[in-house]
Amino acid sequence: MHTEERMKKDTTITEPGPTRYETLMGGTSLEVELFDHANQVVVTETIKVRQLPIATYEKAFPSAGNELGMAALYADKPPEWVGRLVPSSYSNLVEQGRRVNADFFGFCDRQFEAQVATARRIDPGLTETIRKAGLRLPA
Repeated sequence: MHTEERMKKDTTITEPGPTRYETLMGGTSLEVELFDHANQVVVTETIKVRQLPIATYEKAFPSAGNELGMAALYADKPPEWVGRLVPSSYSNLVEQGRRVNADFFGFCDRQFEAQVATARRIDPGLTETIRKAGLRLPA
């Protein structure tokens, strides 16, 4: 059995994060269905759900909380393309994107916590100001 074939066998999802093969390949393949409004049909396309590189943190962070924006990053497609996905394909893309990027989101959490800690050192009253605004910060 060739190395690639052995690695593909490792794609059985048993943990919430990416498999070794997905990390090596930078993501996973996913077959999706999109509405082709011009021809009034549904078309099938195979895409790569990207494992986001750490270098995309600055681009991805503003999309946090914007599921459509994150789906576009996962697929490396424009938001208009994501908007054409049938609902089940959209859900699969988001689910697989979150799973394949579990490590990336751990990094993002650590970055955010570091930024909050720095802001608290600069402005000790920041926590109270944020609470008064009705927002929450991580502990």
